[in-house]
Amino acid sequence: MIHGRLTDADSGRFNLGGPVWAGVMDWLCDEAPTAAPGRYELSAGDLFANVMEYETIPRSEARFESHREFVDLQYTLEGDEEIDWSPLAGLVPDGPMDQDLQFWLPPASGWSTLCQPSGRFAVFFPGDAHRPKVRHSTQRVRKVVIKVRARLLALDSL
Repeated sequence: MIHGRLTDADSGRFNLGGPVWAGVMDWLCDEAPTAAPGRYELSAGDLFANVMEYETIPRSEARFESHREFVDLQYTLEGDEEIDWSPLAGLVPDGPMDQDLQFWLPPASGWSTLCQPSGRFAVFFPGDAHRPKVRHSTQRVRKVVIKVRARLLALDSL
């Protein structure tokens, strides 16, 4: 898991490196601020952005999730939320995997909580369980989730 701000001097490119991440960060800076809700294909199914707006919910209603084939970069455009993070080791599945999405029962303890105000991003890799949508101080969030097929990163020297 990686957590940072786009306003830090080249923080995304420095921490993530490579042409795939440079393109992702460029899209976040140039296109995301004015993008309407919806899906944006950045590379034919291997790299796409979902711009969404939703109401945050109490922690007890949010679910841990992970993805087998995709890395999630979650960037908050407006509002704020908390995202809980936990390594997958020791977690118990909460139902069967649905395509790329696996839900997990929450661990009794041991997760970390990220405060995700506007301007911050978090990157979750296939070994990272994350619980987004947790209410912090605002109820309405506008954010973008960029999905990067993990195999692209092997070519990106990560």
